[in-house]
Amino acid sequence: MIATKEATGALHRRIEVELECKIISGEWPPGTRIPPEQELTAVYGCSRMTVNKALSALARAGLIHRRMGAGSFVATPNKIAARIEVRDIASEIRERGMTCHFTVLESAVRRATPSDRRLLSITKGKVLGIDTIYRADETSYALERRLINLEEVPGAADVDFSRQSPGAWLLSHSPWISGEHHISAVAADPETARALGVPEGQACLRVERWVWQTKGMISYAEQIFPAIGGHQIEARFMPTK
Repeated sequence: MIATKEATGALHRRIEVELECKIISGEWPPGTRIPPEQELTAVYGCSRMTVNKALSALARAGLIHRRMGAGSFVATPNKIAARIEVRDIASEIRERGMTCHFTVLESAVRRATPSDRRLLSITKGKVLGIDTIYRADETSYALERRLINLEEVPGAADVDFSRQSPGAWLLSHSPWISGEHHISAVAADPETARALGVPEGQACLRVERWVWQTKGMISYAEQIFPAIGGHQIEARFMPTK
């Protein structure tokens, strides 16, 4: 069977994440030779092009360096490394000394739409789409639109998320090994403005987060914070050796 473009993209990302985990965990220390492309194609049952895309992404991230005719090797870190602590919104509000209230605006199990498949890097299956509004004391704090891949986390379909926030449940029931953030400034569209109780066009902070387990992506979340909410993203960093 010929892999579709979408399936190939998902597999290339899976290979990248699994190799990255071996590097970051120290299982493969600096100088370790990465298994040859031919060996990786056999392990993952894919083309050399797919493996090459994964290795190229690791090289761009500075995790490996590639030597013509010799192969790929784990790089010696020489950049500033930053660690961003990921907390669910409910915990973040409580840690700031405020009372957290959250309300599920919409929750539905559905067959993955083209948009769902693109965001979760999947080709088929069912997802749980859940929109939640969070309040700190009585002030709107964040709107979260989350997709959960039910092929990877089937138990999420039966959870009452009016009692436990989606982020908190995922952290405790489906630990992830890798994540990615995209952070941007946006203006509140009409739907977002209504949910947050802010004027349309209000400046907001938008955080998109993807998280993976070994087998694949488990969740995508879009979190939108009004500028007046005081949300902060904190990271600790140090020069790597």
